[in-house]
Amino acid sequence: MTVSGVLKSMWKLTTNKRFMLLIPQFFWTGISIAYYQGILVLMMQQAIGGTDTQYQFKMSMLALTLFGVGEIVGCFYIGFVVDKFGSRVATICNLVNIVAMIGTSVAFLLVFEFNYLAWIMCFFWGICDSAINTNTQEIIGFEFENSSEPFSVFNTIQCIGNFAFQLVVSTLKTQQDYLIFTCACGAIAFLSCGLVFFFPFREHKASNSFLGANSFFASNLTFKLLSEKAENQTMSHMDHKASINEILEGPVRKISDLSAEVKNLHDETLASDNPPSTKSLMI
Repeated sequence: MTVSGVLKSMWKLTTNKRFMLLIPQFFWTGISIAYYQGILVLMMQQAIGGTDTQYQFKMSMLALTLFGVGEIVGCFYIGFVVDKFGSRVATICNLVNIVAMIGTSVAFLLVFEFNYLAWIMCFFWGICDSAINTNTQEIIGFEFENSSEPFSVFNTIQCIGNFAFQLVVSTLKTQQDYLIFTCACGAIAFLSCGLVFFFPFREHKASNSFLGANSFFASNLTFKLLSEKAENQTMSHMDHKASINEILEGPVRKISDLSAEVKNLHDETLASDNPPSTKSLMI
């Protein structure tokens, strides 16, 4: 496929009504990168204060270790939610994460001191960034026939969002600037990720057929189990009958032999006209 063909295909996908619900979330992932790469460290450095820039940088980077921990927790946590409850519930979890992330960021900026709020803020930024990116890539990979084009559009829009907001971040200098920008980012994040809730996920369309298939297999399994139980009971009855026949086989054989002997004696009596003695009939 030529470059023009690829661009036309990407544009066609971008204008698709179903796909358009995801574009704001793609854009938000770029804004998120611009935020934590651009001003997160600067906010903490200014909150620490003083003249020792080396100490400011060291403590800010130390707090960012919880950002990495949040990245690890976020991807596993949202993956579990998607597998267990579905993508729509995962979207609600993302919105809760955004509220926690922006809430701790605003609280830190209002206090503007390097304390436990800085560590919690970094942790929630890591969780939110990882969870939203993981959920976005899961949707792209499983909700469309060809994943290469959706991923191309995702990366393009993410880069545009990052570039545009890095320019905005470069103009921020004061505590008030950081606070206004953080509140604006929170509103954009909530609206952008909230639109995904209305995305027509395939997993919900397939749920009815899946439940129908489960009912069919359950019925077959129940029938099979009942058949096996009836067969076991029949075999048990046949074994019991065979054991009774073995017990009665000896006496029946003796009675049959005695009957044959009596018949022989009777035949001999008729032939000789002499009645047999009682001793000859004794067993």
